[in-house]
Amino acid sequence: MGNDPFRQAEDQYFLLRGQLETGRITRAQFDAALKELMIQDAQGRYWMIGADSGKWYVHDGQAWVEASPPTPSVPLPPLLERSAVPGEGGGGRGRGVRPLLIAVAVAAAV
Repeated sequence: MGNDPFRQAEDQYFLLRGQLETGRITRAQFDAALKELMIQDAQGRYWMIGADSGKWYVHDGQAWVEASPPTPSVPLPPLLERSAVPGEGGGGRGRGVRPLLIAVAVAAAV
């Protein structure tokens, strides 16, 4: 995610939006900072986040059009293996289900 300029721009947008809403920056400062977040993609198109909507817009050569930014070409990291998940001891398959089943059985017996 650290290499995705669109994600970085979104993160910065929400930070700026929070500063605007709490009065830490003015609307003019917000707008100026937002212009700095403009991105040019590999095809030469310019992308910008809408100041009020938070949605992405691409310039089609004549106008700004709402669109989804391209996905990063960097592969996503693999999913964590079950044994690497906190609270899951060494691949203990179904360990989270067992206490639930016991609780249901006890409740049914009462």
